[in-house]
Amino acid sequence: MIEIKRLEPQLADDFLNFFDSRAFSDNSDWSGCYCLFNRIPDDDEWDKRSPGMNRDTADTAIRSGKMSGYLAFFEGKAIGWCNGDNLDQMPRLKKFFNGVTIDLTKAFAFSCFLVERSFRQQGIATALLDFALADAKNRGFRVAVARPAAGPRLAGADPNVPSGWEQRNYHGPLALYQKAGFCEAGKSGDFILMTKILTH
Repeated sequence: MIEIKRLEPQLADDFLNFFDSRAFSDNSDWSGCYCLFNRIPDDDEWDKRSPGMNRDTADTAIRSGKMSGYLAFFEGKAIGWCNGDNLDQMPRLKKFFNGVTIDLTKAFAFSCFLVERSFRQQGIATALLDFALADAKNRGFRVAVARPAAGPRLAGADPNVPSGWEQRNYHGPLALYQKAGFCEAGKSGDFILMTKILTH
C-alpha cells in the first residue's frame, strides 16, 4: 500500500533521509541536488553550491513552508518524490515557458520524479502525479506544466549509458504526462513543453 503526502515541515526528515540514502543509489553524480536545481536561476550561483549547502537550503525551506512537493511512502518509509510546486518557485524551469500562448497565471510545475530503484515500474510516479494534480486543482492552480524529454536520450547523455536508463526520464516520462491529459504546447531542444488546464 503506497501513501502519498504533500511535503510539509514535519516531513523534512523523511525528505532528507530519502535523498541522503535512497533517491540516487544508482546515480551518485546527482545526489547533491536535493531537488533545488530548478529553484536556482543562475548557472554561476548553482556551480558554486556544494551538496551540503543544497541540503541545508532544502532543509530550511521545507521547515519554513517555502518548498513544496510530494513524497510516496511504503510502510512508513519515503520511497518516491515528485517536485511539484508553484511555477514561480522554479525560475530556471519557468524561462522555458515564456513563449507559450497559454496564460501561466497560477501555474503549477512538475520538474522531477525520483523513485527508489527497487520500487520503479510499479506505478509510483503515476500515483504521485495524480495526487499532485488533484491537490494543485484543490489549491486553486489554473494550469499545470511540465518539460519531459522528447526522445530516448537527453542531449549530451553519455553514449555508453543504455538509452532505456531511468536518468533520461527524471523530468517524468513523456507518456506519463500524455496519459494524464497534458497537451504539447511547444518544444525546447530535446524536451517537450506540456500543459494541462486544471480549472475552466
